[in-house]
Amino acid sequence: MNEKNAERLANNFKKMRGGALKIGQILSTSEESVLPPILRTAMEKARSEADIMPIKQVVKNLVREYGQDW
Repeated sequence: MNEKNAERLANNFKKMRGGALKIGQILSTSEESVLPPILRTAMEKARSEADIMPIKQVVKNLVREYGQDW
């Protein structure tokens, strides 16, 4: 793993949602012995710079899951 690949990985994780993003975020908070420093830094970036879900999408998901009066 080199710095360029770690950066690419971080950029891809930032665009993801759901389980894949959560895995990256969890890994970023793990003990230092779990990941090499370069990879840990990439996952920290994915955690802090992840794309924000638009409010329209949040409301759409809430209505779909819980009904109009969620």
